[in-house]
Amino acid sequence: MSDVGWSERLRARARELDLADAEVARRLGMSQGRYQNYVAGRREPDLATLLRICSVLQITPNDLLGIDGEVPAQDTTSRSIAASLAAMGSAKLGLAATLLRALASHDLHDTDGEARGGFNGGSRKTGTSPARPASMKKSRRPGTTA
Repeated sequence: MSDVGWSERLRARARELDLADAEVARRLGMSQGRYQNYVAGRREPDLATLLRICSVLQITPNDLLGIDGEVPAQDTTSRSIAASLAAMGSAKLGLAATLLRALASHDLHDTDGEARGGFNGGSRKTGTSPARPASMKKSRRPGTTA
């Protein structure tokens, strides 16, 4: 998104709609200076902001970003996520972006590659904790039983 073409398309689309930068910024609920950073190519918006910009300028993200050609087929989960994002209002998009960043940074897999049941690492179905790696298990004294 850092290419000059993106910022040129942003400015051109606003002009097509006869919108001054100040008006686009107002409709986006951001300062004119922040919007100017996007138009000038000095900054890139996060996903939620990009989607808001597209909504205000009545353009698809692909068109604004200059993505041509056919989009490869997506799996069911990706299509479901895309549909959910499209249905959200701008207030919820920021929250969704924050949650996605948190999920992306959170280790959701045990060492054997199996997905954990929840954020606390426990299983949702049984309420049990995930197995500890052998290096973390407490050793028992000889002659004691469990």
